Amino acid sequence: MRAFIVLLSAAMIAAAVPADAAEIDDHPLISRYPGSEPTRREGSEFETYPLIVGVKPDSLEFDSIELEGTFTRINYENPPDRSALEILTNYEQAIAGAGGEIIYKCVEAECGPSFAGSRWGRFNGSIHLPGVGGYVAGKVATVQGPVYIAIGVAERRHQIALLEAGEMETGLVEVDPDALGDELDRLGHVAIPGVFFDVGKATLTAESDVALQAMATILDARPEMRVWVVGHTDWTGDFGLNMRLSDERAKAVVAALTGRFGVDATRLQGHGVGPLAPTASNAGDPGRQANRRVELVIAP
Repeated sequence: MRAFIVLLSAAMIAAAVPADAAEIDDHPLISRYPGSEPTRREGSEFETYPLIVGVKPDSLEFDSIELEGTFTRINYENPPDRSALEILTNYEQAIAGAGGEIIYKCVEAECGPSFAGSRWGRFNGSIHLPGVGGYVAGKVATVQGPVYIAIGVAERRHQIALLEAGEMETGLVEVDPDALGDELDRLGHVAIPGVFFDVGKATLTAESDVALQAMATILDARPEMRVWVVGHTDWTGDFGLNMRLSDERAKAVVAALTGRFGVDATRLQGHGVGPLAPTASNAGDPGRQANRRVELVIAP
């Protein structure tokens, strides 16, 4: 008989916190498969996470979506009398039963060859999938924003990762055009704080208008200056995706400056360099946040 996992009310979502193995609770949004034993829980209030949404077995590469939000990951030991595919199916049904969307699913060989199972862990910390069991990624709409769920089930253990993509608190950074302009003159480049995009997209949010106005003010005060608008990402996720996303975001800033703030289009070019020019270490979240930025660079 199947035992169904319960997907709980969105109002009960809580922030992720590290926990010792002896004191591990399920995430409030989704309960464990009955009989499973938790072994580790980790997470942070704000994290970048590349959600796997496709596997290319021939090239051993992943398609992914870069997400930002509150992140939780919990590992479990499987009950000994249940198969990996049965556990995976129950989680999939729980997501669908809560009105969620199944974004991607693979089972056994569809998830790649057994000798390459460790590449899942190297990519985003996922459980290794050595050709037994499978993986499902889904999205559930809640009153607090979308929640993305990734579940990998191997022969003896499984893992649940959740990314609560709520809006990041903004309006905390003051943008001083004069100070930023002075730095641009002195160094030839300057990072502009307060430029925000929709998660995994090149769509500027309304909170970015303060930063965009500051850029326009800087350029208005220097009418002969030509600049490159350069987009940067951290190193999380697929390299090609980060390169494309950073380029699209830079071009979105150029489009906003020329279309809404009156900057002459001949003075601007948008380019993305992805993770190639970090300003801090990518080993921790503060560094990764600093590396996700938009800069003005003086062009010849």
